[in-house]
Amino acid sequence: MCCRLTVAPLDPEVAAAILALGLFSPTTGMANTWQRAIDEERTIVRAILQPESNSLRLELSPAVSHYEHHAAKRTASGVYFEIAAKYAERVDGRITQLSNVVGCVESGIAEHILADYPEIPMLWERVCPGFRETILGESWTAA
Repeated sequence: MCCRLTVAPLDPEVAAAILALGLFSPTTGMANTWQRAIDEERTIVRAILQPESNSLRLELSPAVSHYEHHAAKRTASGVYFEIAAKYAERVDGRITQLSNVVGCVESGIAEHILADYPEIPMLWERVCPGFRETILGESWTAA
């Protein structure tokens, strides 16, 4: 399963406003959960407000379980990262990406700080290689 974004701190009102603007809808029967279907990719971008950990978690369903799966989620990953960045910017939050797919990490699980607003805006250099390649192209390299 790759990957999951966590943005802290949680501000439920700001999260609801940004998710609504991002065309997410509250999920019936799942408290604190919003989602947006990306029909052309058969993917759902899910946002879960987590008061117990004071964070907003974003995830893709179905999850990326092999490196090659990143490419089929170009639009979904764009929504996923944009919502995280817009929300974090608004709440002076920190975006953490959890990765565990071979090709994105050597072995095991890796956490990457993608942004820490207001000092550090979202940096593509810190996004896992699978989504960096999918969004920015194969020839992209850090400057």
